Amino acid sequence: MKDQEKPQINNDIISMHEELISWRKELNKMPESSSHELNTTNFLEDKLKSFGMEVDRTSGSAGVVGIMKKGASHRSLALRVAINAYFDGEKLNHKAGHDGDMTILLGIARYMALHKEFDGTLYFIFQSSEDISSELKEASFQKWLLSKYSLDFIFGLHNVPFGIGTIVIEDVDLEGENLEVAQREAKSIARMVVEEDKILHEPKISAYSEDFNSYLSNTPGVFVGIGNGVNFIPHEERYQFNDFIIPLGVQYGVELSEHVLTNWVM
Repeated sequence: MKDQEKPQINNDIISMHEELISWRKELNKMPESSSHELNTTNFLEDKLKSFGMEVDRTSGSAGVVGIMKKGASHRSLALRVAINAYFDGEKLNHKAGHDGDMTILLGIARYMALHKEFDGTLYFIFQSSEDISSELKEASFQKWLLSKYSLDFIFGLHNVPFGIGTIVIEDVDLEGENLEVAQREAKSIARMVVEEDKILHEPKISAYSEDFNSYLSNTPGVFVGIGNGVNFIPHEERYQFNDFIIPLGVQYGVELSEHVLTNWVM
């Protein structure tokens, strides 16, 4: 991107970038299959605890939720990424970029823990078993989460094969006033981070995170993609996660969290 097109990234986020890259590389070395992401979950739990956050692993052995509360508001917001690796027929790997998605969410959590400019409760959801079949969902991390926590809004995050520096907001074929509000606010937040021509609306980008839309039958929200480059399609052999997009993803998540839990009148 040309200099004038670069997003205005917070200096505190920029200062975290190299450390976040190192975390992403560690996660990349421990790809694990759905329901068996034990080392990954341990890594995430340790990081969340180091930020001073409450951590919930009672869903079972894999997957973790970080919980951050401030103030007296009952308003809540969840940010969700998937943590499972992809099996290409020969070996497990992170050719879907979940290592990068986890790193972005860790970056958001770390920033929010340091600054805490919000009123309400933030849930940082690192979901196990994102790619299991619908027949097994009854025993899933997702069902546990929705039965235990009351969430006002949920936003999914995932790298997507669109231009680097774009924010891609998924259009879903669902009705509901709060869903429409969430769509509108997602775009409004994107304008705080990137130029208008870097904001895209696309259907079905959650095909790269197969089960996110099933959250929306219970909780209004939006699936948001961070452009990783048009040549890097998840699950393809040449796929690579672009570490350049980490600060943009963190900035978007921070702006979203602060806005929803401070300024958003629901």
